[in-house]
Amino acid sequence: MILQRTVALLAVLLLATATLPLRAQSLVADPAPGAAPPPAGPGMPAPAPWVQIEVIVFRHLDTSSAGNERWPENPVLSYPEPLRLLDDPAAAASAAATPAASDPGASSPTEPVAFRLLDASQQLLVDAAARIGGSPNYRLLRHLAWRQPAPAGSVTHLLVTGGAQHGEHHELEGSLTIGGSDAVEATIALWLNEFAQAPAADGTPPTGVVLPAVPLTSAPHTAPADASLAFAPLEPAITIEPARAARSVTLNGSRRLAPGELHYLDHPLFGVLLSATPFDPAAQGAAPVEPAPAAPESAGGG
Repeated sequence: MILQRTVALLAVLLLATATLPLRAQSLVADPAPGAAPPPAGPGMPAPAPWVQIEVIVFRHLDTSSAGNERWPENPVLSYPEPLRLLDDPAAAASAAATPAASDPGASSPTEPVAFRLLDASQQLLVDAAARIGGSPNYRLLRHLAWRQPAPAGSVTHLLVTGGAQHGEHHELEGSLTIGGSDAVEATIALWLNEFAQAPAADGTPPTGVVLPAVPLTSAPHTAPADASLAFAPLEPAITIEPARAARSVTLNGSRRLAPGELHYLDHPLFGVLLSATPFDPAAQGAAPVEPAPAAPESAGGG
């Protein structure tokens, strides 16, 4: 079953990955003067290496290969903390109305910004994502691409969502953890949600998988302006029923993302493509190493 899904996916990606070298050559823009980090001087540590991370998550539309597989009815879902959200330039479009000149600390348009989503012109796997999205066998849930420093010993937990939205939740939810060492280590903890078409009737006990809320950093505590309110009794807490999905299926796995490799994590219901490409902010027109398909790897699901 896994072999059949893998062969089908490789057929879809074959032409897309063949165009990667040409696209990779146009990825790195010449940085503006002063944008590149200064070279390390005597006794100064070298700047942390940068990588471009790309993640493609897609759903299998033909689930016949799942056979009679069964998954836990109530998987325990959770997010690691602290959890970071990738910066979305489109969501911050309103802030772009302010002239950059008014902000002396603003980044140059060509200066790389860590953990900022890249547009299609900067993505290495844009053709692969387009072919997956255009295939009758798959539905693209999310394509994420960003750049970040990856110093040894660093660990960053990133939120991943995608697919159809249901209230405050999404069809695809979970996290991707990136660790820096001699090679990038990626750990995925994703789940695919299926929601009921209609809410249960009044009085019916809630059923389904409890979906965790995204952990947000709480605002810093501020003492009340009126000291007489400092010991005011608290209002009774309001109990809110957690959101639930009719079914949630998990995909978990860890991969060592060596440069030049495209990793495929397989599941009967959905799959993940992962790559990490070295990126040099100081390079003048240098092309990063393009990821090439690696042997498929099955991931743990539950």
